[in-house]
Amino acid sequence: MNDPKELSVLIVDDHARIRKYLKEIFLDSGTFKTVEVAADASVALDLFFKNDFDLAVVDIDLPGMDGFSLIEIVKNRKPEQSFLVLSAIPVSEYAMRAHKLGASRFLPKGCRPSTILAAALRAVGR
Repeated sequence: MNDPKELSVLIVDDHARIRKYLKEIFLDSGTFKTVEVAADASVALDLFFKNDFDLAVVDIDLPGMDGFSLIEIVKNRKPEQSFLVLSAIPVSEYAMRAHKLGASRFLPKGCRPSTILAAALRAVGR
């Protein structure tokens, strides 16, 4: 993990607009100094295994591999990795599955930036 003052986050979402929006939220917070983005799970896996991230924000519906599978793979190799799941599909079964895989929280897309940041900070123990 990084210096406690300099948190890092990986955003995994197939929509460029969402990646840009989330990146701005995290950078503007002043708490997250490093923000990487990936449009699919394969790019995300490369980044996960080359870098350490304090947090990952993952969409469920990704090309090639869903976010649940991505979380499971990463958690098997990096059990300490913190995750938030952010999805346009606010189904309670998805939230339960995300929690069982070790995600800190399941948030619907469209929630307020303050909600995302509060959940992110809780996920990293702040």
